[in-house]
Amino acid sequence: MDAQDMYNWWNGAAQDNAMNAILSNKDHWDSSEFFATGDASLADHRQFAQTVGATVSGRTALDFGCGIGRVTNHLSAYYSEVVGADISDEMIRLAREHQESPVVRFEQVRELPLPFADGTFDLVYSTLVIQHIPLPYNLGYVDEFFRVARGVAMFDAPSHPLRRGEWEAPPNGIFLLNRDLVLNRAEEHGFELLGLRQYPGTAWRHYQYVFERRTDRGARPATAEAPRASARRPASWRRRWRRASEPPAGNADAQAGG
Repeated sequence: MDAQDMYNWWNGAAQDNAMNAILSNKDHWDSSEFFATGDASLADHRQFAQTVGATVSGRTALDFGCGIGRVTNHLSAYYSEVVGADISDEMIRLAREHQESPVVRFEQVRELPLPFADGTFDLVYSTLVIQHIPLPYNLGYVDEFFRVARGVAMFDAPSHPLRRGEWEAPPNGIFLLNRDLVLNRAEEHGFELLGLRQYPGTAWRHYQYVFERRTDRGARPATAEAPRASARRPASWRRRWRRASEPPAGNADAQAGG
């Protein structure tokens, strides 16, 4: 699957039933109910980020894989300039129809690199999007998240099967991105891991990450005992991290996209 294949799939899905393509746990969504899930997801993610000490305020925010703006519009309550980016021009067209704030704008982004300068955004946010992007593109977009973020990068991705030595292939359209690859890319870009938690209810380990760009203030004090580090993981990740509670078991977004 390449960028053209991803564009064709998501554009077709948007034309057929955009809300169901984004949240597949329901065939027919009421519009107000659908957008309310974005508000609830963002509130939960912001609370997690605040719990681990991330700076969840600023001027600019990017919602990558925004779909029709389920979360993007709600980001405007916290940031004075919000960009929603998606591969599908049909998703972007629908997002503009549902736009609720003058500080929000939507842009189609069909391929790497992201069309933004280094350090453009105080927050780079993406939820249930990277899971739908195959290697090497998923790692390429994570690289770009770190490049264009000047503050916090918060996103999630499925990493590996739950049990070592056992493999249950993810369903069609789900792609894994190993945690160690994410952590190494963050280290290379000068980001510190503040939070890591797991989405329940899948056959693979699905992590939500909260990173913040390191500053000259130095490393923050550890907030929890670090897990055993693999040989491939940068040594700095052994020094500090925090695992917060899992999202609610009934999280409607667990198998969604966008």
